[in-house]
Amino acid sequence: MKALTRVVVMVAPIVAAGALVFACDVEDEEAGTGKKQFGGTDATTSTATDASGGSDAPTTVPGLCAKVGGPGGVGTLSDKIMAAAQADCRIGIYFSRLAGGGRTHVVECMRRHLQEAFGCPGVVYAGSKSSSGQNCRSMGNAHDDITSIEGKQGLNQADFQAYLEAAVAQFKAAGLTDDELAKIRSVFLGYQGDVAPRAGNTTNTYCTCAGGTFTPAGGQPVACIPDGGYIIPVIDAGTDAPVVSDAAPDTGTPVQDASDDGG
Repeated sequence: MKALTRVVVMVAPIVAAGALVFACDVEDEEAGTGKKQFGGTDATTSTATDASGGSDAPTTVPGLCAKVGGPGGVGTLSDKIMAAAQADCRIGIYFSRLAGGGRTHVVECMRRHLQEAFGCPGVVYAGSKSSSGQNCRSMGNAHDDITSIEGKQGLNQADFQAYLEAAVAQFKAAGLTDDELAKIRSVFLGYQGDVAPRAGNTTNTYCTCAGGTFTPAGGQPVACIPDGGYIIPVIDAGTDAPVVSDAAPDTGTPVQDASDDGG
């Protein structure tokens, strides 16, 4: 199978009690895109300017970085969010398909993005790079790489919500108060429109849950049905995303050949 579309990474920045996610779909971020600033209504704003002169930095919540142990503690929190998302059968495939250098790049960019959102001193996501020298891309730009068979771009709302739930659970475990959760939620709600433009979608793109149902901790089973709307993502061999795998699992979702999508 040919490589199709760069895998999107629900970036760690995704986090919030109701709309924080995001992450991250899984993918690397790139500076210099001129994307809109991530906004929030309850958080203090901190803006960085990218190489093209556009505003491309998320709003931050001062004080959270120190509360969870500084940049290192935020990095650990980011890793826990990624692990929780990978273990979630609704969205896990986005993360489990990453390996080697591609996974390292995504992990490092997710850490830096969350460090900025948590207000770690001196951390600016826009223009940053992973240890491989690859650019960490903006949320909107990264998720634009996901293109559906019908031509739609970005994640759907159900996937965004699932990532958000994984992130919020980790934030609560880290000791964030309700007020702090509300503020960090505002930060990530600001880029929801860029990351997950498919409003109203209630199915998960690549659900692998047994029996097509997902049971949240302490909750009732809910349907988890693959929407069949997206090409199964495979990281390409470009300079900004190392090849991870070209062996897509059989999910019953039609896979479009690269020759059909301009790849």
